[in-house]
Amino acid sequence: MSALPIPVESQREYARLLSKNLPSVIHSEEQHDALLRQLEKLLAREAELTAAEREFANLLTLLIEDFEDRNYQLPRAEPIQMLDFLMDQHGLRQKDLTDVFGTPSVVSEVLSGKRELNKEHIRRLSERFEISPEAFFSEPGNTESRLAEKHRISEIENLRSTFRPEVITTLFVGESAPHGGTFFYKKNSVLYRNLKEVFGYTNFLAEFKARGFYLDDLVLDPINQIKDAKEKKQHRWKGVSSLAQRMERYKPAAVVALMCGIEPMVAAAMHEACLPNVPFFVVPFPGLPKHRERFRAEMAKIIPTLPAIERPQS
Repeated sequence: MSALPIPVESQREYARLLSKNLPSVIHSEEQHDALLRQLEKLLAREAELTAAEREFANLLTLLIEDFEDRNYQLPRAEPIQMLDFLMDQHGLRQKDLTDVFGTPSVVSEVLSGKRELNKEHIRRLSERFEISPEAFFSEPGNTESRLAEKHRISEIENLRSTFRPEVITTLFVGESAPHGGTFFYKKNSVLYRNLKEVFGYTNFLAEFKARGFYLDDLVLDPINQIKDAKEKKQHRWKGVSSLAQRMERYKPAAVVALMCGIEPMVAAAMHEACLPNVPFFVVPFPGLPKHRERFRAEMAKIIPTLPAIERPQS
């Protein structure tokens, strides 16, 4: 009387996976990191997974999310605090929101707390910043999307900003922060391990920043879990204007796209940010073994040509 949502012929393989790995409720950071690494290995060959492996990956995801919900929940920001944060992240001033609120006086009243956001304001803000409207509601909404929004804005983007150099010499652009909790600046993602290997820095993130290198993403919400190619492409194109605004502030001397599929979007953002003559490189994402060698080979050629802040000789 099996109720497994996988074919009968795959249930034996699924049982072997459970027996070999013995997944259980996570009680420590060490367990959390171990399961993240395990999940990451599965997702790296997502297109090749068997039905049993997909179900096992779903189980790992549930266990990881359960631990993060119990240990990483952050206080929900008030709507104006959320708006202040987004303005800071995008380098916007009050006058830049006049198109959202209609008049400078309304912008001022909203930011000072004298006027509350109405539904039309929230609709326009969610479109402007490409986030869920729920980010601007104080009352509880859908738990899953609310926690995802908190995690993305409060943890990922705050962490990323601590590694931003004062002068960005080379901007690296990924597709999005991965779905499932891994992230380049958390030092636990596929991209982190592969870039660390090709650069060869001992204290990788510190040296990466010191050289003026910075990693941003085309889309700030995780989209690698989206299976439909057309939908994923739409999300990529929606991220162009936001990335272009950030590029205008960064003024990089070179740009490296870390996935072939985002090349046209990153190129469009560079054009919109008036960076047409900045050197632009594209390398394949090193998620699959067959792409990893090509990624390393192409990065080995590119790295010596990248503009970087020279480090004093010791």
